[in-house]
Amino acid sequence: MMFNSGAALQTPPPVHEELAFHGLQLTGKFLAMDKQDYPCIMDTITETQMTFLTVGPAVTNYSFICYMDVVGRLPGTICGRVEGGFVASINLTENRMGRVIERLEWYQTHRQAQQQSGEARAHDRQNSHVQAELRLMNGATYPCEILDVSFSGMAIRSGIVISIGSPISVGNLSGVVVRAEGHNIGIKFNDMLSKTSLDTLVT
Repeated sequence: MMFNSGAALQTPPPVHEELAFHGLQLTGKFLAMDKQDYPCIMDTITETQMTFLTVGPAVTNYSFICYMDVVGRLPGTICGRVEGGFVASINLTENRMGRVIERLEWYQTHRQAQQQSGEARAHDRQNSHVQAELRLMNGATYPCEILDVSFSGMAIRSGIVISIGSPISVGNLSGVVVRAEGHNIGIKFNDMLSKTSLDTLVT
């Protein structure tokens, strides 16, 4: 009996495993269907999908453009809602996606290097417990307490519940809510503090 020595002995092609970047917390904005820009946070991205946290409206199958820290302009199409945001497919060419991946790999390497250097200690949060006033995007103001603060963000406690992705100001500092646990809120600053500004908040 003779056997065909072709297809039966061929090695199956390797399965391509998508790169995935989790817990990025890259801040940016996206243009929603109502033609308004809304602040957003990119939490996860793969080669085909990305997950955003935002208070902006998300309509399934709507194609949008967002502008994110590190990676820049990204076009996508909303696939569905998740708690506090939405999941979207990525509408990029293979070459453009390759450049996005390069930037994200650089970002992760840079962040890991910071964590292993003295810069990480400079970003350690310091207890504050200072009374302040928070302001929402609609202009409403509420008393709050600054629990701790670093060069890049702060934790506050207030009497209201604020959604992840909401823009917020505390005194002269502005940022985006990246963590919300009841009345305790984590804020990432739009601009990093100077040492003088940080010392003022914790003294």
